[in-house]
Amino acid sequence: MSTPPAALDVLLSLTATEISHCRKLVQRLEDAIHALVDRGEIQMTSGPARELQAIDRLDQRLHDLTRWTEALALATRDCPIAMSAADLAPVLSLAELRHALTGAETAPAFPPSAAEVF
Repeated sequence: MSTPPAALDVLLSLTATEISHCRKLVQRLEDAIHALVDRGEIQMTSGPARELQAIDRLDQRLHDLTRWTEALALATRDCPIAMSAADLAPVLSLAELRHALTGAETAPAFPPSAAEVF
């Protein structure tokens, strides 16, 4: 192992934080869609645009997943895991998440609208 294992509650707390960040992105998308609907650029009554309502369900699910992960973190306080966060990190495609979930002190700075190509 490259670094000592972390406690499970720490990794779960970091994960809950990242799920919360995802929820904020979804909320920004929802706000943008509402602005387009208000300007009459999207009609939500028919066609594929009706599927945009799924964004609200996604937001609700992310909220519950955040709360669930936070509760799991409390329930697993000081429980060690067999591998370090750094050893687990290769399963993540996005560098920003690798940094955030391994507890790295600095993560790459991406503007909110930036996409990482991998």
